[in-house]
Amino acid sequence: MLPPDARLGNVDTATLPPPTEDTTISEAQRLRAREVMPPAHGMIQLQDFDYWAQKILSQVAWAYYRSAADTERSTEAIFCF
Repeated sequence: MLPPDARLGNVDTATLPPPTEDTTISEAQRLRAREVMPPAHGMIQLQDFDYWAQKILSQVAWAYYRSAADTERSTEAIFCF
């Protein structure tokens, strides 16, 4: 939680830029992909998760998660015996 002196106030949504047509198209594509995405238990390989994550996540979210998965290993696997 932020300390009180770090809080700048509420966000005025009227000052946010309107969504662009490109953003709206991307969001619509992600929503359609979510509708046809198989359940997690239907995904067999890591590449299955990779494929669907790229389709349903925003470009920023996809870049963030993908950068941590370059080795395709979780840190938990290191501690398993």
